[in-house]
Amino acid sequence: MGVLAEPFTIGVHAALRGGVKIGDTVIVQGAGPIGMMCLIAARISGASQLIVIGGPAGRLELARKLGAHETVDIMAVPDADERREMALGMTPGRAGADVVIEAAGFLPAFPEGLELVKEDGVFVEVGHYVDVGTIEVNPHRHFLRPNLRLEGVRGSNFHHFVRAVAVMESAEIDFAAVISHILPLERVREGFEALDSGYMLDGKTAFKIAVQGAFGAS
Repeated sequence: MGVLAEPFTIGVHAALRGGVKIGDTVIVQGAGPIGMMCLIAARISGASQLIVIGGPAGRLELARKLGAHETVDIMAVPDADERREMALGMTPGRAGADVVIEAAGFLPAFPEGLELVKEDGVFVEVGHYVDVGTIEVNPHRHFLRPNLRLEGVRGSNFHHFVRAVAVMESAEIDFAAVISHILPLERVREGFEALDSGYMLDGKTAFKIAVQGAFGAS
């Protein structure tokens, strides 16, 4: 499971920075590997309501297996305003989430996620680990009015690895379910192409793809 150790440290870091607590409602934007690691980390931190916004449908099915209580399919619901209303309706009293974790890495997801945080809540930015541009936000509406706290996660430190590996060694979570394909080196290009468009490979949803090296999966 070494292929998932580093991604899971990001999830651990995000949950810690967001201060996820027992009974919290947590929304994760993004249903890729990092989003799923954030979902798992929020789950074991005590979140009682876990909502994942992303796609495609196969990835959301996996999210439910890993602990998501509700999902919103961005392909079935392409309108951001409609998604916001759906997601808010899944939170207690339609008040929003205690913690929203943006792990999609899609610029419009940033302001969309800010609209999903409850008063005195936390927004954790994880997805934009490379510079893909800028987007407009409203300082009053998005930050001051909800008394929101913004946290950024850039990589992980040694203590995040220690915590992550301890969880992975407990064998209580099916991390293996996150690996959708194990490919030989000569098929790596196919894997990248699947993840770049369509998310389908060999007739099933591409998620986390491991590479089969000379001594096994790496």
